[in-house]
Amino acid sequence: MISGSPNPPAGGDTNRGPQILAVAIVTTAIVVISCIIRLFVRFRIVRSVGSDDYIISIATVSLPRTNMLICSNERQVFAVVGAGFLCAEVHNGLGRHEYYLTLEQILTATRLGIVAQLWILMSTCLSKISGCLFLLRVIVHQNRTWDYFLYSLMILLFTINVGCSIAILVECRPVKGIWSILLAKSCWSSKTRLPLALLQGGMHL
Repeated sequence: MISGSPNPPAGGDTNRGPQILAVAIVTTAIVVISCIIRLFVRFRIVRSVGSDDYIISIATVSLPRTNMLICSNERQVFAVVGAGFLCAEVHNGLGRHEYYLTLEQILTATRLGIVAQLWILMSTCLSKISGCLFLLRVIVHQNRTWDYFLYSLMILLFTINVGCSIAILVECRPVKGIWSILLAKSCWSSKTRLPLALLQGGMHL
C-alpha cells in the first residue's frame, strides 16, 4: 500500500486494467489488420512496394524476437510494442489506485510508461513520414514545390520528435528521477515542458 492518505479511496480496489487492455487489443488489432491488408495489396495485387510501406510497417510492428512482451494475466504475446508495454503496465497496477499498489509496482509501471512514450513518439513520427513518402509517390516529382515542402516536413517531423524524446530522458537529473519518487532530483518545471509538448503535439494535428 502506497498512498499519502491513511484512508482507502472511495470505491475500494477498483481495477480498470481489463477495460484498458480491451481498448488496446481492439485498436491494435485494427492497426495490424489494416497494415497487413495494405502490404498484401502492394505485394500481391499492385506489385509496387515503396519506402512508405516499409516505414508504416516499422511504425506498426516491432521485431518480435527482441521486443515481444508477455502479459501473464491474459497469457497472450504481443508483437506490437505499444500494446506490449501497456499490457506490462496493467500487470503492474495501471488501472488501479496507487493506494493498493506496492512501491515496486508503481516504479515499474511508471518506468514502462516512460519507455512506451518514447516509442509512441517515434511510431507516430514514422507514420507521418510514411504519409509524406506516399504523397511523393503520387506526385512523382511533378511539382518541385511540393517535393521541397514534403521533404522539409519529414526532416522537421523527425527532428522535433527525436528532440522531444531526448528531452524526456534529460528532463530530470539523475535520469532515474523521471520515474522514481524516492530519489532526490532536479527536474524541469512545467513551464519548460509545456512548449515542447505543444510543439510536438502541434506537428501531429
